Amino acid sequence: MTKLGSLLTEWSAAVKHESDLTGNGRLDWINLVAYDFYDPALSRNATGPFATLYGGNDTIIPLYGDLGVEAWIQAPVAAQQIVLGLPFYGAAWLLVDATKTEIFAPANGPADGHAAGVYIDPINGTILYNQIKYFIETHPEGNEKYSADYVLDYFSAEKTWIGYNGIKSITAKVTYARDKTLLGYYAWHVGGDRDRTLSGAASGAWPIPGPERDTATGTSTSTGTATATATSTASGVGTVTGTVTSAITGTNTNKHTFICTNTCPAPAPARCENYQQ
Repeated sequence: MTKLGSLLTEWSAAVKHESDLTGNGRLDWINLVAYDFYDPALSRNATGPFATLYGGNDTIIPLYGDLGVEAWIQAPVAAQQIVLGLPFYGAAWLLVDATKTEIFAPANGPADGHAAGVYIDPINGTILYNQIKYFIETHPEGNEKYSADYVLDYFSAEKTWIGYNGIKSITAKVTYARDKTLLGYYAWHVGGDRDRTLSGAASGAWPIPGPERDTATGTSTSTGTATATATSTASGVGTVTGTVTSAITGTNTNKHTFICTNTCPAPAPARCENYQQ
């Protein structure tokens, strides 16, 4: 990471120098590829945290998303110019022992997609999230876990072990990006999602525009006089014709709390009373 820091410092200076010479402006944003830290091509003999946000207990390849974000910020690059990458795919290993299913469990290269009933890249073991979901659903006996130390979902059944970003991982990562005041996040690629499961988790963790739920309290007051005149006629044995006039005068004060649903076309809290829940 020391060499990476030096590279980023030199790169940042070069960008500034070119900008000053050409007047073409500076950096808009950086798409941070915070995944592919491990896969069966890089680590054939053990499973690994494929797309980890934190280092956990990893002493083999101490690379993770937060480390990259901090390296860019220290370069320096503003947090508001960093876009965090989210993979909508995972990596599948073939376990040596089906009873050993933790991260860094002994493995023997990529899992066999044909045996698992899904498509798994035979070289690097990558598998799309929609295929992962299918594998999980067709293997109810499997073992599904989440590691907060790495921010990683992983699932194993028989001798297939898959590390990936599920709902918990995506929610945690997008919340991290929001709290770090990053510019945003991107997904590679949305075609790997299944029924907007991951896309929905991401947008739920960082709704756009504005905060997830804005609340405001307002008071409405109405004062006036209402007069109604009506004539009614009934036919039957006899006929009754008459006029009824009623007058209502008073003041009604109603205090209420309303919640912005983020579907309102007007900025909160303006005209929020039209979009109350």
